[in-house]
Amino acid sequence: MIQILAKLLVQAISVIDIAIIRGRNRKVQNGTGNIILVRLDAIGDFVMWLDSAKEFKQNGWEVILICNQVCCDIAISTGYFDKVIGVDYGKLRRTSQIRYRWSIHKRLKDLKADKAIQCTYSKEIFSDMVMSAISAREKITIDSPQIIASRWSYKMALPIYQKVIKTPKDLIMEIRRNAIFTGRALQREIKSGAPELRENKTAQEKVPKEAYYVLFPGASESERMWPIERFAQLAEKLYDEEPLKKLKCCMCGSRGEAYLYKSFIQTFKYPDMVINKMGNTSLTELIEIIRGAKFIITNDTSAVHFAAAVNTPAICIWGPWEYGRFLPYDVEMVKEKCLPVVCWKDMECRNCLLDKLEKTQECEKHIVRNGVRKCIDLVTVEDVLSKFISGSSILL
Repeated sequence: MIQILAKLLVQAISVIDIAIIRGRNRKVQNGTGNIILVRLDAIGDFVMWLDSAKEFKQNGWEVILICNQVCCDIAISTGYFDKVIGVDYGKLRRTSQIRYRWSIHKRLKDLKADKAIQCTYSKEIFSDMVMSAISAREKITIDSPQIIASRWSYKMALPIYQKVIKTPKDLIMEIRRNAIFTGRALQREIKSGAPELRENKTAQEKVPKEAYYVLFPGASESERMWPIERFAQLAEKLYDEEPLKKLKCCMCGSRGEAYLYKSFIQTFKYPDMVINKMGNTSLTELIEIIRGAKFIITNDTSAVHFAAAVNTPAICIWGPWEYGRFLPYDVEMVKEKCLPVVCWKDMECRNCLLDKLEKTQECEKHIVRNGVRKCIDLVTVEDVLSKFISGSSILL
């Protein structure tokens, strides 16, 4: 009953949001020379978008970015944007933060642009809220999948936009889709490539002085995390290999994942070879640590996209819940790039998230028994080790 009431509350507030969106949509008549980009998604998706984001600056506009505030430091460090405005996306999505949600219009009402472009493929109604607060001669959006943006809210928000750009309905990697959308928005061909994050000298204070590799054992959901004891077993196997014997193991992750270090160090036979950075870095510091690493082994997190952006070899232990969209990397410009290598097991239920299917009953039971999805649990230490020897740029 509580869940039903919560859903009804969200729907009711969304109806009010849409009314505000349509009632306060702002337009300007005179040119400003500005372009405003709206990209409110999470860190990994944002980093992948940066390959396309750089193209807007090349048109000579003053580029203003409105993004999820957790991405602000990354956005500023790229140099692609003349101004970066952060929005607390967590508050936007909470029904308890109605005042914050409605304050967005007041905060952004003085922004004016020739074009305002909503760049997120899997957008939610909150991206439309932000777009409606901006004054622009032309507002453009990508044709988002309506299985994510509900049909009624999607259609009610359409009057905000003068142009909706369609991209292929077929499954393609997100970086390719971003390039297609950006090319059509700018009316020129753009080829997709791995994102790039330039070196940040001020964030290098916490980079280890000795040679090291990175282990990133956390993830956004515990059921997507490869068991920590296997990370320890893998690290021991790597230490037994002569070329890697002198490499320190640098463990990275958020403050909330610090418990993983404690579990790791209790089972790892060489504790003196571990550098603990769990919960002790900013995002820009983490990026520089990954940049300086010989390689990184990670779960499906933003860390794998950071690695691609700084050209560090990466192995991602992964379940094929959205195969082909975010991983594996499939881009047109790959010269001299270390693209991530994925270690995974194919399943009949592949693309369960992409196709909006429920987890299978077998997988649900497996999570209850073992704490992780079955597809992740099937990946062995030997599977990961094999990636060092086959086609990747990480060779023993």
